[in-house]
This record gives sequence, C-alpha cells and structure tokens, in this order.
Amino acid sequence: MQKKLMFVALAALSASSWASGAVVSGWSFEALTLPNTPGTTPPAPSAGSFLSDTGNGTMSGTHASAATVWSTPAGNGTAKALSSNNWGVGDYYEFTSDLTGFEDVIVTFDQTGSGTGPRDFKLQYSSTGIAGPYIDAGSYALTLITFNAVTGVNTTPPRFLFDLSAITALDDNANAAFRITTTSAVSINGAAVGTGGTGRIDTVLVEASEIPEPGTLALAGMASAGLLIRRRK
Repeated sequence: MQKKLMFVALAALSASSWASGAVVSGWSFEALTLPNTPGTTPPAPSAGSFLSDTGNGTMSGTHASAATVWSTPAGNGTAKALSSNNWGVGDYYEFTSDLTGFEDVIVTFDQTGSGTGPRDFKLQYSSTGIAGPYIDAGSYALTLITFNAVTGVNTTPPRFLFDLSAITALDDNANAAFRITTTSAVSINGAAVGTGGTGRIDTVLVEASEIPEPGTLALAGMASAGLLIRRRK
C-alpha cells in the first residue's frame, strides 16, 4: 500500500500514544532557562542547553527582529515551554535529528501563542541539514489556548502530529532537520501580529521505527514462505 504524507488532527489522544516507534529526538525544555537578552537567535542558556532531552539533536530559532526576547514560560501541562515575541513572516524554530538506523518519521509538538502572536505556520523538513533546502510538509493554524504547568490540553490544536513516513529521504538520514515557520502576519485574534505577541512550543518529538537488520528481514521472508507452503498442502 502506498504511503501518504499526512497532517493528523488528534481529537483526544494521550501523550503516551502520540505516535508509534522510538523517540529519536525530544525536547521538553524543562531544564532550559534563558536570560532576558534580546536577539535574532536564542541567547546562550543560563541553565540547561539546546540539546535534546531525549536521544540526539539540537534546537535553535531565527527571527528577523533583533528585539526578539526568548523565554521559557509554562508549558502544556509541563513546567516550561519555549516562547518568543517579535514574529515576522518566515521566522522559525529549528530542530535537528540524526535518524541513522530509523525510518517512517513522525513529528509531534504542542504549540500556542498569545492573542497578538502569529496564527499561521507550516512544518518544513530538510534531508541535507540546517542549510536546507527546506520542503513544506503541511500548514496549520493556532487558536487561543492558554498553556499552564498543571493541566495539559491533548486535542488539536494545540497538539499537532505530522506523519512523514512517506518521505523516504528522511529514512536512515544523519542530517534530518525540521522547522516550524510562520507563514502570515495574521495574529491568533485575527488582527495583525503585534511586536509583543508570543508564539510558544512544548514537547517536541521526532519519532521513528528502527530499520530491521537484513538478517531479520530474511528470516521473516523465510517464515512467510514456509507458512504459504503449509497453506497450499
């Protein structure tokens, strides 16, 4: 059966069952603390790092405005998320993942913003590292949902899942990269994006299935052939 590239809306899916497979790279932002230093990219952390909490990978971001403030307010049922203001079209959060030995990639994350923060985004991927080129995987819109550290919201939005299993260029790829990129100057409340409007992400996961060893595939093929012979007798 031919695989299809999919953006999946999750009606009411628990965090433990976002996707099948292993978490290759995951960011919770729980250990991350950022100084109140504006810039086009996130400042050096005063605590924690931009490395993934689970597996391998790193994260960053780019805004056109040097006045952008990067911070770690409450997440979606977690203590912290990553947030920034001064959004312009084309600004993004960026994540890398070494997918060597993995296939059938799924990317999930929680995302919201303030009323004057950006509404329209797209997920992009690169199979050649952060230099790109980046290819669009799907577009989506945010609604005004307030994150708090105690109670998480598991519906879509604010939880988004992108099935990239049809993108074979990501399979067994050490240089996979992903961007969450703004696509318009429209805010969540339907007006223009304000300079103080924030966009926030939490619990970013890159999940995939391990590629079976050739010997495992051969054994599976032999077992299937044996079963077929038995059925024909």
